[in-house]
Amino acid sequence: VVISAGHAVESFQVVRLLRLLKLVSVNKNTKVLVAGLVEGGRFIVSICILLGFVFYFYAVIGTEIYKSNDPVHFGSLDVTMLTLFRTATLEDWSDIMYINTYGCDQYGYAYTTQEWRCDPNAHPVVAPIYFSLLVFTGNLVFMNLFIAVVTSSMVSASDEKAASTQTASSIHEETGEMLRWMMENSIFHQQLDGYEARTTELKVFLNGPLFRNIMALVIVSAAFTSGARSMDVDGALATAVTILEWAQVAMFA
Repeated sequence: VVISAGHAVESFQVVRLLRLLKLVSVNKNTKVLVAGLVEGGRFIVSICILLGFVFYFYAVIGTEIYKSNDPVHFGSLDVTMLTLFRTATLEDWSDIMYINTYGCDQYGYAYTTQEWRCDPNAHPVVAPIYFSLLVFTGNLVFMNLFIAVVTSSMVSASDEKAASTQTASSIHEETGEMLRWMMENSIFHQQLDGYEARTTELKVFLNGPLFRNIMALVIVSAAFTSGARSMDVDGALATAVTILEWAQVAMFA
């Protein structure tokens, strides 16, 4: 098979039309509609299968009854199926009913060729009942069933989207609360660690030689000051030594 350059360019341009599918993600309502169609796909397939069985049932009956009177619309099973679809969609279905109600010689036929020549056979009672039941079943029942399935799927998709949005919002709020709690807890632990560090430093300082020397100088200074006031230097020195020994035993032993 040889494909010319012109046909290849035209085919490529047709493929470029698929870019229009990006518009589906732009409008939220369109996204909900597409989601509803996708979600209701298996139900739609089931309805189509059931409708096919119903049409086949009507087609067999219609072909047997109206084949001779209306070969254009009921000449074979496949043609009858197409006629039933036309009737179910209300496309000039009344003309087909009148042909088989009054007979092809009284209504609708002007064919003179042997291929489409009809054998007049009117069905004034059966034809109205047959086509009324067909319209009721094919149009009023199945078409509305299609609409109900798509609408229900759209509502379900919309509810799922709303629930997903609400769940995401709740997760966001819970995450924010958790982060705030973690930050507050982290600050508390940092402060507690700071207090523990300063307490440890204070303990090290109190147990260190620098603090001992400072305390010794303070005690000696106080003792000499007291002895100088009483003019008893030896007594002050003895008092200072006694105080230092007591302090070493009481505080740093």
